[in-house]
Amino acid sequence: MREEVTVARLGGDEFIIALWDVRGADFAATVALKVIEAVVATLLHRGPYHWHTASAGVGIYPVHGEDADTLMKSADLAL
Repeated sequence: MREEVTVARLGGDEFIIALWDVRGADFAATVALKVIEAVVATLLHRGPYHWHTASAGVGIYPVHGEDADTLMKSADLAL
């Protein structure tokens, strides 16, 4: 990730990625897809008999909320 991106583990297998200067929903979706592809590609190296998936939900300020709690709830609903 770039220096201006914040990544945090919420617990278990849940993570949050906070991006600044998001240029709309298409940009956020592209970033989410790239992260999912990177996670799945990394997990595929563990062997051919394991099935791995990843999913992402997106919350964009101020469209989906104006505070962190609301944005996280919006992203969770988007899953």
